[in-house]
Amino acid sequence: MNMEGLKLLAVLVLLIVLLFRRVNLALTVALGAFVLGILFNVGASGFWKAFELTAGSAVVWKIISIVILVLFLNGLLRDTGALQRMVQRLSDIIGDKRAVIFFPPMIVGFLPMPAGALFTASLTDKIGEDLTIPSGLRHFINYWFRHVWEFSLPVYPSVILEASLLGVSLISVASHQWFFIFIAIALGMIFSWFRFPRPIVRESFSLTPVKLLNLAKTIWPILLVLFGFLVFRINIVILLLIAVVGEIISERLSLSRVKQIFNSSVELNLPLAVFVIYYFQSMLKVSNAVYVVPNMLKGADVPLLFSLFFFPFLISFMTGMTTAGVAISFSVLAPLMGSPVDLKLAAWTFVSGYSGHLLSPFHLCLITTKEYYKVTWFEVYKEVFPAVATVVGIALIITLI
Repeated sequence: MNMEGLKLLAVLVLLIVLLFRRVNLALTVALGAFVLGILFNVGASGFWKAFELTAGSAVVWKIISIVILVLFLNGLLRDTGALQRMVQRLSDIIGDKRAVIFFPPMIVGFLPMPAGALFTASLTDKIGEDLTIPSGLRHFINYWFRHVWEFSLPVYPSVILEASLLGVSLISVASHQWFFIFIAIALGMIFSWFRFPRPIVRESFSLTPVKLLNLAKTIWPILLVLFGFLVFRINIVILLLIAVVGEIISERLSLSRVKQIFNSSVELNLPLAVFVIYYFQSMLKVSNAVYVVPNMLKGADVPLLFSLFFFPFLISFMTGMTTAGVAISFSVLAPLMGSPVDLKLAAWTFVSGYSGHLLSPFHLCLITTKEYYKVTWFEVYKEVFPAVATVVGIALIITLI
């Protein structure tokens, strides 16, 4: 490993150590960005440029707005009893609460929204509370099932970007990656179902027009966001604002109670952490540290499958973004996949990058829901790592066949 690689490794080790020692998330990432800038000699102008890139990004402020509104909406739903009604209506239809818990994050998973797992955190938490399962498992279920679709669902930018960079159709990409969705769903259920206590009372599945209408009345904020974005392509911030205002009006909440719910549900540390994470990503670009790994791989004689795994995994892990892993790694590694492109190798590369995304401490869904469920990083990785490792192992077997 060259000197640049050692510098990058030192930053990653620093971040991981501080996170596992439970140092404040925003402070940890800010220190990581500072050390990165010092080690890569960006100078004062580099630090300022990274700040300008972050503070001047409409995407950053949009995501911070989404995080605040989702936290507020979750607080409203919990405080008014709407969450309890949602759980009851779902249970009336599905019957077994052990099955009910998987549906909210899976449904919202169709929505490629930043920090989307936070949107269903309170609902999954309530169902998990009723099932008397630990917070670590509740977090895993909400986080994992939110992310099962991105392996091939073509509404996700990462999948679209993969097809574009490889010069193949979306259908071709999806046809070689769709089964990973079912693998992820199966693994999520295997890793959780057998840890649920057997319910004392279990009803059978029953769907009637009345039950469906009652469910729609309670989950209308979720339906509004889902259909508003997926069908009508309305800005998510606007949809969340409508949902928040609608919930306040429908529950006839006073201004003082609204203020109380906002103060108790919206912790400013989380929006601050989002900003700092994007600052860290900007510092990776300004310092050119993001290109250290591909430059190392070009000059090293390493096995093909390892190159196709390590590079996208590390980029996605460092940035917390699948799109970054796909954009950078596929641009560099596409020639290694043959001509015409070997889509089995492409699928292996994508799954490798996505696994880094799922394990990244800078992944917005992971950090926001970790803070929501008040679980430690050890509890997070104890649940998530085995599932991710199993997916990667299965992907490797499929690639080698």
